[in-house]
Amino acid sequence: MAIAFDSASSGQSTTSSVTVAHTISGSNRVLIVAGEDNGGSNWSVTYPVGGVPTTMTQVNTSDTASGLKLFYLLNPDTGTNNIVATKSSGTFIVITAASYTGVSQTGFPDNSVKNTYPSSGAATEPITLTPTVANCWVVGAAFVNSNATTTAGAGTTIRATNNNASGGVGLGDNNAAINPAASTTLYFVSTATGRAGLALSMKPSSAPVSSNSRFLVFM
Repeated sequence: MAIAFDSASSGQSTTSSVTVAHTISGSNRVLIVAGEDNGGSNWSVTYPVGGVPTTMTQVNTSDTASGLKLFYLLNPDTGTNNIVATKSSGTFIVITAASYTGVSQTGFPDNSVKNTYPSSGAATEPITLTPTVANCWVVGAAFVNSNATTTAGAGTTIRATNNNASGGVGLGDNNAAINPAASTTLYFVSTATGRAGLALSMKPSSAPVSSNSRFLVFM
């Protein structure tokens, strides 16, 4: 089963939490959330599994200068439910989210990477990752300074973007199976300089066997 984009959402708040409605469908699902909290480090995200709000798993480590984090949740509930991001104190929180189908429910993520950039750097953030197996997709997020939006550079499809006074976050992917497995770069572009980027690769689920399959046995 090939990987496919499902849906996207985003939100922001100037309090210690933000709630965003997100709709998910399909099989072999994964929900990916990226966000930032203006340099904090103690925040988490939940989404329902079996009707119960479940804490999402953080990938890699956050960038402490921006508070950029990347989370995932396998087999999230279908339908429309709430993504809830909560921090212990302070103001400003921005989140972006994208769900995908056809993703392997084991060995996730396939690979991951964190990049940091000087605050005086260019307004284009490249994030490079090499999947370990063929037919993966690469999904990544970038944080940019100031109240600036993020757009797509070469080979990148932006799925969600949001920003406020603390900064902006863009979430996107390469929108194709990478075959053979090879170094892949996502490019996030903004009018403001970038500070950090996080990315992961996800492999496709195995092709299902049809209940109508027929087998020939030769003796």
